[in-house]
Amino acid sequence: MERLINNISELLQQELGLTEERKEVAAYGLYVFISSITGIVSIVVVGFLLGILKLALVAVLTASGLRVLSGGAHSANLRNCTLLGMIVSPGIAMLAEKLGHKIPTVSMYSLVFVVGLFALWAIITYAPADTPNKPIISEDYRRRLRNLALVYLSIWAVVIIFNISGTLFSPAYDLVLASTLGILWQAFSLTPGGYKLVAFIDGILP
Repeated sequence: MERLINNISELLQQELGLTEERKEVAAYGLYVFISSITGIVSIVVVGFLLGILKLALVAVLTASGLRVLSGGAHSANLRNCTLLGMIVSPGIAMLAEKLGHKIPTVSMYSLVFVVGLFALWAIITYAPADTPNKPIISEDYRRRLRNLALVYLSIWAVVIIFNISGTLFSPAYDLVLASTLGILWQAFSLTPGGYKLVAFIDGILP
């Protein structure tokens, strides 16, 4: 896949007269686009086969919304990224399906509160967490991304609390748990521990 992306970016460079720097930007954009599509399609397939598609999508979309703004650990290549997504999101969905309706309301509030605080700390401390392939140099841009991530987290918390309380619609604790665990995973990926875990998984994959 990396070879295909390089070939496409070289073709764009020749046709559009791109500089080497802009060619690298185009290559990275292609990688992000293809990896995102591949990851979501693989999660949809696995979620559908396991009968947990809705919960898997809730988990991955909640986490992805925050990830766009906060960054986080990346796998070494597209294959590893896809495999990790196929494990994490359906895994979260299975937990949500089994445990969501068994968690008391008070415990659900407590879980959301703890995860929200952890995510708040992770965003303030580490976001936006960039990578060597895409370092964020501008401090103003970093501050803007961090603030947007905090806004996203705040909106998520309000929606989840409304769901638990049944203020706007009937409570769906399985969806709440899937979304909360998605936020937890994304927040963890911002931390040094998250980077180490992803690197460890890259190391054990062939």
